[in-house]
Amino acid sequence: MTTPRWKASRASEIGLDGSAWDEAVLAFETGTMFHTTAWTEAVARGFHRQASYFAFLDASGDLKALFPVTEGKRGPFRTAFSPVTIVTPYGGPACAAEDLSLALRAIQALRRTAKWDYVRIALPPVPGLLPDEPGFTLLKSSTRIVPLGSDGSIWKGLNRRCKRYIKKAEEAGAVVRDVKDFGFLEDYLGWAESAFSRTGTEFETPRDLYDALRDLVLPTGTLLVRGAYVGDRPGVIEFFGLSKGWLYAIDSAMDRTTGVDGLGNLLTWDTMRLASKRGATRFDMLGTTIPHVAEYKQSFGGELAPVFGLEASTRAFWMAKRLAGAVGR
Repeated sequence: MTTPRWKASRASEIGLDGSAWDEAVLAFETGTMFHTTAWTEAVARGFHRQASYFAFLDASGDLKALFPVTEGKRGPFRTAFSPVTIVTPYGGPACAAEDLSLALRAIQALRRTAKWDYVRIALPPVPGLLPDEPGFTLLKSSTRIVPLGSDGSIWKGLNRRCKRYIKKAEEAGAVVRDVKDFGFLEDYLGWAESAFSRTGTEFETPRDLYDALRDLVLPTGTLLVRGAYVGDRPGVIEFFGLSKGWLYAIDSAMDRTTGVDGLGNLLTWDTMRLASKRGATRFDMLGTTIPHVAEYKQSFGGELAPVFGLEASTRAFWMAKRLAGAVGR
């Protein structure tokens, strides 16, 4: 039986601009807040790339998938990311889960038409989903998903160490506040750079991205910026996402000179409760390869769930990347 093919077009050509795109993309099973125009434009601005929006239609002209990307160049090569996976965890095609293979096939065809030398996708967690499409390299990872509910059920899911740290922070007088003024950003970037330096890695998130999130995403109400404070001093600031019944842990940094334990635990616990009251049923804490961060996330309960990335490239890009790696070694 012949596999149906989808036709790609610019979303604007079929009237899917702005709010129309957002409404359509969030209606798809794999569509997330990270597929919306506000988030895509913020990533494009933050990394100095070009946001592009594609729609895939079947032979009957029915809309089957939407695909936001940010386009740019790496040397002489044209690249497309959905998304740039720094601060932004998920992207890829927004579609029905059962249509993922067809969507990936359509993206392969689009890659050739758009003359992208490299494309990378990060898919949100979908139970039972294992993408396997010829031409893509599968990148396996995991995330921690914690169920949300009543305050009592959330508290019950925390381990003893986590509960102890929350109580320590409360006893020290720490309180959680929503943050609207981004005057904290200089300190935040310094905390983050120090944390990355301790692991021997470079902090790659540009300030422009945080400014773009403030300007474009914060007004939508899907971005929560919250801090745990001791007096007027923030000890930890974290960016959370809240959309379609999901709470996401997006990015955080901590001032390790406060001398108060448990600030991150208190902030996360309080935000889980807040999100549950606003209709969230699941908390995606995202994955990590740093052992002590993984242990911290595990203390909130839940289970690991597989997530997948995919990448595809031209042979010329692959050879250049391999040569650069050899030179780097």
